[in-house]
Amino acid sequence: MAARDALLRAEIERMTSSGGHRELVDGVLRELRSSKDLVRFIHRYTVFNGNFAGGVANLAGAFHVRQDLFRDAHEAIGACADRSARIASYIFFAAEDEYSDRDDRSRITHRDLGQSVLKGSVEFLGLDTPDFDERFPLNETTQAALEAEPDALRWGLLPETYWVPYDGGRHWRPGDPLRPPPGLVLHHANWTIGVAHKLAQLREAERALAAGARTGPGPSA
Repeated sequence: MAARDALLRAEIERMTSSGGHRELVDGVLRELRSSKDLVRFIHRYTVFNGNFAGGVANLAGAFHVRQDLFRDAHEAIGACADRSARIASYIFFAAEDEYSDRDDRSRITHRDLGQSVLKGSVEFLGLDTPDFDERFPLNETTQAALEAEPDALRWGLLPETYWVPYDGGRHWRPGDPLRPPPGLVLHHANWTIGVAHKLAQLREAERALAAGARTGPGPSA
């Protein structure tokens, strides 16, 4: 069992070594003391993160139906002036990767992948599954987040310190510049397609931040 624990830990560390939140994941991994701790973490993380796509799709729908918010002031025909669907399309774009593989168009979701990671980890470690839910229950924080009423959720625009703006006029591609604003807290890969490009953008943001720390804030970062 110890050899399996070490092998699985090594594989997870390899996968997370280039991720955008590797420091957070590294901190979690350091706290794990047994295979049960690892499965408990994977269980909670995949279940909690599994609702992300639905939240993005709901947000896109909320924008789509508000034809009164996004209007073309230069369009004389009222029924042709709303642009809410176009705005919603940019939001929904973020959810498309969650529901299928862009490369081969297979209908596999991120939730499917999360479930496969959990189930594969349980089988790899040789844990019994009939009483899994009793042995590895969700904690109160995760359960409360999953059961929150829609009216209890609050949405708002994040300040610029939580993302790197991009004004390239098209999808970001490796080699395109990024200019992190001063005091950046975190960055989520945006305006690009595919996991490889997302990882490349996170690395570029990290490089730009490191350059900014050496030269001071400003466009040169």
